[in-house]
Amino acid sequence: MSTKRQAPKEKLKAVVNTPAQVLNVDVDLRRLHEACGSLGEYIVPFMRRLKMELQRLKDGEQADVPTIPLFVHGEIPYAEIKQLFLDVLSTYPFLRVMQLHHCAIGDEGILTIVDFIRSYRPSPDRNPFGIQCIELLECLIGPTGAKYFAKLLSENETLTRCLLDFNPLGDAGAEAIGKAMLWNGTLEDLSLQYCGIGASGANALAEGVLRCSNVRVFSLRGNPVGPEGIKAIGEALSIGNRINSLDIAGTGFGGSFPALESFCQGAECSPSLTSVDMDYNLLAPEAGSLIASLISKNKRLVQFRVNERMEVSDFLTIQNALEQNMRNAKKKKKKTKAPKS
Repeated sequence: MSTKRQAPKEKLKAVVNTPAQVLNVDVDLRRLHEACGSLGEYIVPFMRRLKMELQRLKDGEQADVPTIPLFVHGEIPYAEIKQLFLDVLSTYPFLRVMQLHHCAIGDEGILTIVDFIRSYRPSPDRNPFGIQCIELLECLIGPTGAKYFAKLLSENETLTRCLLDFNPLGDAGAEAIGKAMLWNGTLEDLSLQYCGIGASGANALAEGVLRCSNVRVFSLRGNPVGPEGIKAIGEALSIGNRINSLDIAGTGFGGSFPALESFCQGAECSPSLTSVDMDYNLLAPEAGSLIASLISKNKRLVQFRVNERMEVSDFLTIQNALEQNMRNAKKKKKKTKAPKS
């Protein structure tokens, strides 16, 4: 009886769908691309990015859900602001980053954006994060618009990064944001550069941002907060325990030794501060030794920028103190990583 060897059956390869295929990302991208076609020239760069990601999905180069920031540079016609945010983007489930630069949306425009973020509730299996980052640079947002946005901050649980640079928020806008931050637990990066914020606005931000929030990176660069504003910031630093990086460059307090002294006293007590930018402030002659002493006492400080026009000896003393702290920090990291015997 002859037996014939049967050819081994070929193992069927299991078909594994990528996350992008499972979620039908191409369908949503195509729908968004088509909807953007009814808008003006300002949306063309964003449409090009959508088209590029569609091609990558088609070619199998993109397996995961693509993170495509909404980036718009240039004025958005007021008539199209609501169309863009309430009609076109409301059904797109993968939006996480919004970057609007020089868009001149004004206070009414920011109200529309606030309404959009507030109502944006994508399915958790498609986008469990929601809107995480918003950049509104030089968009003509004034105190009224800042109050609209502050209301959002007081109730929002998705935003982790917010940039409102070059908007005329003023003290009233800063005060509204400062109060809102008393109720916000998710924002970690806040930038309010060149927003016309004075002492009273700085005082409110010191209370809400530095004392009470989870913000780790904070910038007030280019605001005329003056000596009183810096004193308030210093006092808040001695109480808050989250801030890592603080930018107070060009804030107009440099000639006041009492203000700098108050700031240094607070920074010395901070359990979290590692970086300070104090550039573009013409500091008092005694400032160098005071800052060097601060750095020597607070070993966590590894970055501290000051105006290079100060006395060479003081500048070098500050740099030497920083280098010593950096060496100590590296030694601590090595000890932490060393395996247990």
